[in-house]
Formats: sequence, structure tokens, C-alpha cells
Amino acid sequence: MDTGKTQKIYSIIMTRLDQLIKEQNLQPGDRIPSERDLATQLSVSRASVHQAIAAQVAKGLLESRQGDGTYIRRTEEPGRTLQQLGESIAREQISPIDIDEARLLIECESARLCALKADAKTCEKLKSLLERHRIATGTDTSLEVMNHDLHQAIAEGSGNRALEKLQNCIWEMLAGNMWQYLKKSVNNRIETVRLHLDQHEEIVAAICEHDSEKAARKMREHLTNIKENMSEVMDSYQK
Repeated sequence: MDTGKTQKIYSIIMTRLDQLIKEQNLQPGDRIPSERDLATQLSVSRASVHQAIAAQVAKGLLESRQGDGTYIRRTEEPGRTLQQLGESIAREQISPIDIDEARLLIECESARLCALKADAKTCEKLKSLLERHRIATGTDTSLEVMNHDLHQAIAEGSGNRALEKLQNCIWEMLAGNMWQYLKKSVNNRIETVRLHLDQHEEIVAAICEHDSEKAARKMREHLTNIKENMSEVMDSYQK
């Protein structure tokens, strides 16, 4: 990852860690949240938190007590300790922008192939998923499930097992970094969700019309919008 992307991720993580220090009034000798809780609060993978904590324990900034959690050493300032922790976590992350760029490479081709190969069953499935989009409750959870299912169905409809597996890898990466947290910070969230639902309908329409170039183009427009929104949110943390 380049230095600029790492710095942006670090800024976001430190904003969250600063909130944590204030909310829990952490002092030297205090126990920090568990790996699971930190991963949830920072919207990163538990594995990256585990590695970062281990690195700070090795440096002597944190103290791991068997069966009792991890503590800030009494000789250390919480701010300095968590700064070091934030740096370690940031180095382990895949930038959301990197994931967006990979999605543009992978999912546009999936949409193109799906349009070429889509049969009546595939189109019925995609249209059914769109209908579920329309009647979704509007909660982030329900919309996320709808989004996942539709994009995965397009990858499956491509008839290419490699693309299907790569799509699964994308979901794993999205679940293991700060994507979900940042997505909720997008300006005009409600309008953005509506736009994305409209874009999904255009993608599916092109697929079911067997217009492969249009399907790829509409997918690119959709993913480019997502990338631009994510870039805007990440940049806002460095202002």
C-alpha cells in the first residue's frame, strides 16, 4: 500500500481511538477493550487487531495478562500507546480505495459475461432480488444483504468460476476492514442508497436485454460512484 493510503487509514483509525480514550477515560494501568470489541469499534478485522496488540506488547507499551486481557503499562501514556497501536493496525489494512479499484476490474467483466450468458432463470433471480430491494425496510443491514446477493448473483451468472470466487474474496475484504463504518459516513446517505438501487435496476435491465457492453458500462458507473464517495469520506478525515 502506498504511503498516502496508509496515512488516510491511520487518520481514520486514530480518530476512532481518540474517541475511545475519551469515552472510556483510559489511564495508565487500565485495561483496553478486547480484541473483538476493538475490531468492532474500529471496523477492522480481528486478525489485524491481534497482530497490532502483539506488536505493542513486544515493544513494552502494552502488557498482556493471561486470562485477564491487555493493559496499558503504568509507565506509558494512553495516547502514545494507542497511537502506536493505530499505526500497527493501519499497516495491516487494505485500503477501501484499493478494493474499489479491484471491483472495477472484476465486476464490470462479470456483468459483461452475465449479459452474454444470462438465461431466463438468471434474469428471474436478478429481478426477484431487485424487488426485494424495493421493499427492503431501509435498514443498513437489509440493504447490505440485498447488495451482496445481487452482486454475487451477477458473478454467478457470468458462468466463470474464477470470477465467482474473486467476488467472494471481495466480500471477505469488505467485511475485514473499515468499509462498513466509512460507508455510513457518506454525505446524503439516503439519496446515495436510492441512486445505487436505481443503478442496480439499470445493470439488471442491460443484462436481461443481453446488452453486454451496456451492462459493463452501467456497472462501471455504479462502482465509480461508490469509489468517489469513499474517497471523499476518507479525505475528510485529513482536513
